[in-house]
Amino acid sequence: MQFFPQTFADGLNLGSLFTTLQRAVAWSRRTGRSRAALMLLGALCGHAVAQTLTPAWQQQSPSNSPSARYIHAVTYDAGHGQVVLFGGFGGGGELRDTWLWNGTDWTQLFPANKPPVRYAAGFAFDETETQSVLFAGTNEITGNLDDTWAWNGTNWIQLFPAASPAMRFFPMMIYDYAFQKIVMFGGGQGSKIGDIYLGDTWVWQ
Repeated sequence: MQFFPQTFADGLNLGSLFTTLQRAVAWSRRTGRSRAALMLLGALCGHAVAQTLTPAWQQQSPSNSPSARYIHAVTYDAGHGQVVLFGGFGGGGELRDTWLWNGTDWTQLFPANKPPVRYAAGFAFDETETQSVLFAGTNEITGNLDDTWAWNGTNWIQLFPAASPAMRFFPMMIYDYAFQKIVMFGGGQGSKIGDIYLGDTWVWQ
């Protein structure tokens, strides 16, 4: 076990973590000590994360960027490794543009299909189906919405579920990894925030 501190732990940080994992797997295969390797890697990873993750905001200056806006829909698409942004309100009106963030820059996409203009929509990534689900929101043309759309990485697809929540804006949506379903709670209805508060719970299957 003296092999570990000298070979694996020296200068360990998140940047070298992948290399460390490769070396540990190779060592465990040669020696048959897979359990010991996994235990040590858990300790080393925890140590590396504790040392590396210092809470701080860092302003970015991407060469491309969406226009200024608020109450837009944003989620992380784990299936395609990118942040997805849709719509919102800015520049005096509602928006319906789609942007992707790759960690360093924004790229606007022009999919063949896209939801109508909206802001204050619910948006969450569905790990089971590997797609991001957009629900509801509101706009100044039709008012509160109750439509469901899925982003598959390249295009928007409207979905027509047999049962659907009532129209609303500002619903809170998140993916529940334990039950592998998107959970949605609450939101509001009406022409202004606070006209009607909702307290219903829905899951997307």
